[in-house]
Amino acid sequence: YKHIVQAEIDALDGRVIGIGVSVDTRGGAPMIIAVFPGSPAAAAGLRAGDVIETVDGRRVDRLEVSGLLERVRGEPGTTVTLGVRHADGSRDEVPIVRAEVSVPPVAWSMVPGTTIADIGINQFSDGAGRATRRALRRALADGATGVVLDLRGNPGGLVHEAIGVAGRFLPEGTTGHQEG
Repeated sequence: YKHIVQAEIDALDGRVIGIGVSVDTRGGAPMIIAVFPGSPAAAAGLRAGDVIETVDGRRVDRLEVSGLLERVRGEPGTTVTLGVRHADGSRDEVPIVRAEVSVPPVAWSMVPGTTIADIGINQFSDGAGRATRRALRRALADGATGVVLDLRGNPGGLVHEAIGVAGRFLPEGTTGHQEG
């Protein structure tokens, strides 16, 4: 139990031991929706849109995200092998060495051919509010006339960071109300 609590604390600090992907299972089989730059997954050639079919030879098509993460995460320096189906239909067995991965709370880019900035909040971890403010400033400096706030795959996180992000888009006043 203690190691599970520590893993949650590390995740809220933006650090995880794993391979460096964000996964969504809402469409059935686990699909990679983001690969973090500089991560073991990026080095192994995984891409957004890849579907994870097996972990160490065991099927994972019926697992929730938490069950999948339990199989993928492990001790740093150990290897996990993912069976993936790429968007073109080809399949690969991809060995990946687990490592501590720094998960950026926010990433942004301009939508190609537009003046719309896509600001993705990976999770409301420590620093998400400040990172959102920086992303907005940079996007506006680059000529953004609108913003898409992308929360796909965001598992939640720290309430004060979520409020800090929401406060960038809402007028002054009460941003939220929490009841226990």
